[in-house]
Amino acid sequence: MSSPWRVAVGLAAAACQTPPPSRSDARSAYLAVVSDRQVAPGPGLEACQAIHDPTLAGDCALYVVMVEARRREGQPARWCEQVPEGTWRDECWFVAAEAARRNRKLEASATLCMEAGAFKDDCAQHLWQSEVHGLIHRKGPESFASALPAAEAVHAKWSPLLSEKSDFDARFWTKFFQNGFEGRGGFVDLGHCDALSAPHSDRCVAAATEMYGRELAPRLSDARLDVCTVPVPEDGRWSASIVEWVPAAPDARLDEVVADRRASCTGR
Repeated sequence: MSSPWRVAVGLAAAACQTPPPSRSDARSAYLAVVSDRQVAPGPGLEACQAIHDPTLAGDCALYVVMVEARRREGQPARWCEQVPEGTWRDECWFVAAEAARRNRKLEASATLCMEAGAFKDDCAQHLWQSEVHGLIHRKGPESFASALPAAEAVHAKWSPLLSEKSDFDARFWTKFFQNGFEGRGGFVDLGHCDALSAPHSDRCVAAATEMYGRELAPRLSDARLDVCTVPVPEDGRWSASIVEWVPAAPDARLDEVVADRRASCTGR
């Protein structure tokens, strides 16, 4: 006859052998939450916390907060501390900031962005980028001068809230001028920049040359060309020699962009 001690040990061993929840169980619990388009934040987050797969649990919690953010009177920021740390919680603060902006709570939206960790600067940009895009994209670079007063007003509205703790100042004018060139299919003409007074002329040139350099490789690749192997023009006017594939008004400053890129090519 077994002793009580042996029985207890046997029961403990059996308990230890109980298999952990399977991934299929975790996925079923996850799908039960994310299939509910009206899931309430409290019960929803509690259900997510019971999911043992960290990735599914994090995605689940973020979904619950996003549903809350879509509600007219939703309070997504109230629940972010219950979202798993890392990418999911950073994204939660991002979502909460955008919800605050939609409700015209500008100061709150900026404060929430500063909690967004790795997404802080992108979150800050989302607060103002649609306003900037609307000012210039359809008008194109021909309207830089006439659109600048409105752009400066947008800058003045957000600068006190974002400049100190994000890269707002670096991004704002770059986005404004690049949106203008993008409105003309990415055709870069630095003459539109030269027509502006400082410091906007310098900001415009910096934004345009950065965009031109960014577009070099993909546009040439579309034509099955490579910036490192295209023939060297005899006159050194790179922007003119590749204008068929990289649209731009030929300019010595754009030639320098291509030359700098070529200088980084090794053994090709």
